[in-house]
Amino acid sequence: MALTNETTMAQNHTRNAATSSDYRTMRGYLFVLAFGGAVLVMAGVQTAGLLVSQRLVADSYKVLQRQLSASYERDVAGVLEHQLAYLHMLLRNPAVIGAIRRGDREALMREIQWQYELKRQENPHVEVLHFHGPDNRTLLRVHQPENFGDDLTTLRPMIADANRTRESRTGFEIGKNGISYRAVVPITDGGDHLGALELGINIAYFTERLAEIFDVQVGVIFQGAAMQPFVAQHGDTELLPLGNDSFAFSAMDALVREAGRHSQQSRANLIPFDYQQKRYVAHKVFGINSYLGEKVGTLLVVADVSEQVEGIWRHTMWSSAGWLTLLMLLLFGQYRIFSRMQASIHKLAFYDQLTGLPNRSLLLDRLERAVLNSARNGEYLALLFIDLDNFKQLNDTRGHHVGDSLLQQVAERLRGCVRASDTVARQGGDEFVIVLEGLSHELEKALLQTHSIGEKIVAVLNEPYFLEDDLEHRCTSSIGVALSIGGKVDVDELLKRADISMYQAKAEGRNQVTFFQSTEAGIP
Repeated sequence: MALTNETTMAQNHTRNAATSSDYRTMRGYLFVLAFGGAVLVMAGVQTAGLLVSQRLVADSYKVLQRQLSASYERDVAGVLEHQLAYLHMLLRNPAVIGAIRRGDREALMREIQWQYELKRQENPHVEVLHFHGPDNRTLLRVHQPENFGDDLTTLRPMIADANRTRESRTGFEIGKNGISYRAVVPITDGGDHLGALELGINIAYFTERLAEIFDVQVGVIFQGAAMQPFVAQHGDTELLPLGNDSFAFSAMDALVREAGRHSQQSRANLIPFDYQQKRYVAHKVFGINSYLGEKVGTLLVVADVSEQVEGIWRHTMWSSAGWLTLLMLLLFGQYRIFSRMQASIHKLAFYDQLTGLPNRSLLLDRLERAVLNSARNGEYLALLFIDLDNFKQLNDTRGHHVGDSLLQQVAERLRGCVRASDTVARQGGDEFVIVLEGLSHELEKALLQTHSIGEKIVAVLNEPYFLEDDLEHRCTSSIGVALSIGGKVDVDELLKRADISMYQAKAEGRNQVTFFQSTEAGIP
């Protein structure tokens, strides 16, 4: 009996040991399966995260490209309008017309020179003011009065065309000094055609504005055929071939030259590339066209996206780490990081990095909604275009960091002058825009409301600023105002009217508010 019990116990012990071994083996299999499943899920999450990151980076490139194109197009349109207005203003002077009729260069120079110098102070990139006779011969170069009498029929087809058709001509042109945006208007008096008047602004005006607003580097790529007038006078030693019959000036920044080479190897408008261990993206922003609409060159904008790309990828890589057993927490953490990434890109796309104010893109969106709201509720809205007077002098004498400090303080003061429901935006440089909604249904009351706020802004911005090293600085402002009701004026026209009024405020002595005067009923 004892032997039987011992045998049974031994058999039971053997079975239990086998069962225990089976359980251990099963647990091992389950652990391996669970671990493998977790790794697969994590890998799937990681792959999805990387794909989403790539998409977010690409979307941020496209947002920047749209902003650059919109800014460039608006600048060209604004320059064109101001050029034509300036030329027509000069030709309304009877003394100017009389000097042109007599061919009196000295009298013409006396009448024009001070106005040209004033224009140059307003915009140093104005480089050409040129009177042409009806035979396309130079009557007076205000910028180079010693050179006159040369026949430009062949060299300057824009002039010849304006004289032949007696119509205005505008567009980019490459001359002996490089590329500039030219406006040519016919000179007429009493039905007589007396020639043509030309104003030119160097393309650096547009490139520097883009560089300042978006913190990028900008260069110009030229088409080979368009460079013939320049090569004829200077040779090709200053030009750097980039391939595909395209050139850049050899003095161009090395980074932009590298971007130019990559851009000529790709048909895409967005070209990511690496340079000196950093990541950049080159944007082919817009065609530079002649007065005939022919492509003269292309603006190439280069943005450093190294930190943005590395940050997004770093967030994505680390977001997948964690406990393998807490997959739901991992997924939740990944979602939150993606949300933060999207919020970061949204801020980059729609807010000014220096002041934290809405940028041009968000301003246009809010202004479009404001116009729709005005049409729906029948209330006036006002657009205030604010430009700081003599801001460039502070930047040039004290440095950009001091100018940046002033802009930040101006932004804070503007926020304090309006309601939370109003929009304060930075247009770029030292230009700010305010959108006032929900004004009175009555024109007189709306004008009083807007004028009160405008005068408040003028007074507040005129108070002293304390910058670096306890530097006390005063800065006045010029404000142009345009009103609209019922959607009668679209966004572009409203911005244009406020811009014109701002320049009128500057012309009338600065440090004041000027309203746009319209002939439309119900709109001042």
